[in-house]
Amino acid sequence: MNPLLARLSAAGALAALAGWSALSQAQSPTRPQPPKKEAPKEREVRIAYDEMVHSETTGEGEARKVVLVDGETQVMADRAKWNTKTKVLEGTGNLLMTDPQADGTSEKAVVYWDKGKRLAVLTGNVTITVKPRRKDTQPPLGPPPAGPAPVVLEEDRARVKGDDEEDSPRRHPAVITCDKVEYRYARNQKHAVLTGNFKVVQKLKDKTRTLTARYAEWFGREERILLHGPVKWEDSEGNGGEAPGDVTVYTAENDERIIVPGKGTAILRVKEEDEEEAPPAPSAPSPVR
Repeated sequence: MNPLLARLSAAGALAALAGWSALSQAQSPTRPQPPKKEAPKEREVRIAYDEMVHSETTGEGEARKVVLVDGETQVMADRAKWNTKTKVLEGTGNLLMTDPQADGTSEKAVVYWDKGKRLAVLTGNVTITVKPRRKDTQPPLGPPPAGPAPVVLEEDRARVKGDDEEDSPRRHPAVITCDKVEYRYARNQKHAVLTGNFKVVQKLKDKTRTLTARYAEWFGREERILLHGPVKWEDSEGNGGEAPGDVTVYTAENDERIIVPGKGTAILRVKEEDEEEAPPAPSAPSPVR
């Protein structure tokens, strides 16, 4: 959950396309002008479509094969329809949303862009693929850190381990599936609720992790996820656990935490190392003749 869903609000711009010419031709009587305010910052939103029909009387319109590009985010749908009076837009058919943080698909998306209600609702086989966090491509400033460099053994030889080989979960995508997502994207609020068969699957280098919960909430400004119990997790190596109550996950860089305020259980598979055989006892010295 992330800026991907927030970009859906830009889809409201499609509904305004048909009325822009009428607004530009409207006239108003001459009157004293108040002091000019600093113009708000603008961004460019590009919308392409095959066909578009809009009624100024009813405020209703629709278009086919819609592609909306807002910065690095792209939204595509086979069909979109809207109502500029109620400020509601609906997209259906092969719905796909992509941005640098995540890709999302669903059967239907409804966006409310009224001033007092900014809400995006995704329904029907919702799938969100959270992409790995980008690595900093700039070299670190200053001298390299003190201490020995990490090494790995290959064919009985040691070599220095590169930073890009760290098998961190942050460097692997995670796939979230659920039945419905409600995302409120007001300027001072970034909050999503994911309900219905909520599940997260992440494939790491050596195992696959799975997590389920009754439903989940994402608080974007706090970088916090609230999993509503019962919460269960497991991996392909037999490790796992569960908590009957809620679980809070903090995802901020260098502040990743998991808080389980109530009872819970965990199962950890520990590999036992083979005991080394004791060296043979030294043989008794030969008698001196």
